[in-house]
Amino acid sequence: MKTKVVQQVNAFTLQGSNYNGTGDIIEVGYSELEAAPVGTVWNGFDDHNCGRDLREESAEVVYKTDRGCAVLFREWGTTDEPTPRDWESASELVWYEY
Repeated sequence: MKTKVVQQVNAFTLQGSNYNGTGDIIEVGYSELEAAPVGTVWNGFDDHNCGRDLREESAEVVYKTDRGCAVLFREWGTTDEPTPRDWESASELVWYEY
């Protein structure tokens, strides 16, 4: 007899960070995406309250059909300087099929 293991992988993970460390890891699976209505947002925030070398991110369900959904990813933060400057990356739209 053969045994086969099928493991569901996460659709994506989010995590914030800064000069002093990292925040909690947010894991989002396909079942969560399928159940989430348009407008659902997950955030990867830093939880060390340090303003240097900050990186935070979000993912928002912006469109949905019965076959999948579109998720808009955003990323922003500050530079690693004594007087940090704000930055923001270009947003990315990703289509997930389930």
